[in-house]
Amino acid sequence: MKQPASTDELPVAGNETAVQAGAGGLGAKADAPPLPQQQDPEPPPPPPPPTFPATMESSGSGPKVRTRGWLPDDAREAKDGKDAADGGPRRPVIPCADCSMTFTNMVQLKRHKQSGACTESNMVAATPSSIMLPPFVYNFEADGVTAPIDTLALATLAVDGIHHSAGGLGSLGVFFLKLSGAGNNGVIVLKQGARQSAGEFFCSLLYRGVGVPTPTMRVLSNQQLKVVAGSVGACPCTSPGAADKLQYHTGNGAVLMEYSPGCTLKHPSVPPALGDAVSAGPILRGFGSVIAVDVMINNFDRAPFVWSHEGNANNIIIRIDGAESRVVAIDQYSTAITNPDGLEAYLTKVRESTAEALAGNTSGEYITRYGRMHLHVCLWESACVGGSQTA
Repeated sequence: MKQPASTDELPVAGNETAVQAGAGGLGAKADAPPLPQQQDPEPPPPPPPPTFPATMESSGSGPKVRTRGWLPDDAREAKDGKDAADGGPRRPVIPCADCSMTFTNMVQLKRHKQSGACTESNMVAATPSSIMLPPFVYNFEADGVTAPIDTLALATLAVDGIHHSAGGLGSLGVFFLKLSGAGNNGVIVLKQGARQSAGEFFCSLLYRGVGVPTPTMRVLSNQQLKVVAGSVGACPCTSPGAADKLQYHTGNGAVLMEYSPGCTLKHPSVPPALGDAVSAGPILRGFGSVIAVDVMINNFDRAPFVWSHEGNANNIIIRIDGAESRVVAIDQYSTAITNPDGLEAYLTKVRESTAEALAGNTSGEYITRYGRMHLHVCLWESACVGGSQTA
């Protein structure tokens, strides 16, 4: 066997045809090309340095960098220097809507409004809560009379006492104000503004236009409401502390309404009046007129006529006065039905209830549903018998 003449003919390590030296290089091919050397992969680039919020510090081998407002100290100092050159650091500016003062946060603005420091407005200094005053004793239902509101001077408004009637879910209720003066039993009603106030005002005019009595209403701006709030803030209330519920800082204004003497359907004097041949006629005709307009504008917050609920007996006022008895509608609002299936279902109920009324069916589904609203069935049936001749 021929031995290699020199080390140049020895097999190269890494050649696939080479054998280990201990095997004597058997089977090696001197003319085989060498395989390429495998390269180590390049290391990935280092990750970018983390960004820390204003309350954290970076960590690592390098120096710690404190940041404020997502800016390093050198950038923040340059910005603060520019602010100083412009007249000082830029801070939030929240103006008061009633005077020329400005504040850097809402807490300062709220304290300013509560302190009575708005010298350029009609705001008054904060008064002690009405809860510290003795209760106001007055029978609004029996002694209260309607007072004109169109000519009422708000700047000189004087009030003896207040009664707050709580509203339903999402409502702030209404305030009954007993006007001052010897022998003056005039009462006006104040209702704080809300999103639906414009719609209520329009519907009130609509009802009156078709012959349904509604209280006269007068719109108050937010500034006028502040004047009224300043006059009644320290007045005694039938329920101490009720005046504190008067919110004049919401910016929604309010409406003044004429007081409508009378009672609701829940009053015990209503069933006998519905059974009386003299008073039942005008009361039942008033019910019918209110229902007709309610159905026309889809005002569901009153009677369970074509609507599936228990009704709201507080939104109809009955004045019992024999042949001069009448029904007054309050708090009406129109609701649109945008769903086609829901609209068709509603119109079906309207057609069925109209046919029931034209047929004089006093025991039909819809009139019976209305008659059960807060009244005993037998009392309602006796009233229907007494009033059916004029229906």
